Amino acid sequence: MGALDVNNIQAIHALPPAVKGPVTAAFAHAVGDLFLAGTPFIAIALVFALVLKEKKLASMEGAEVAAPAH
Repeated sequence: MGALDVNNIQAIHALPPAVKGPVTAAFAHAVGDLFLAGTPFIAIALVFALVLKEKKLASMEGAEVAAPAH
């Protein structure tokens, strides 16, 4: 049997029903695990973003902005 391109949805739909069921179930289980594994990183990033101090942007007072050349 040749290699199956897992990124090709039509190839997965073309699988026999006895194989397609476990393949789609494994994919769904893996995606759920991926989201669960990413949750702590998202929580840490959210906390980090909330505790960042606001820093004002530098102003351009007194500086001349060059006009774009045409």
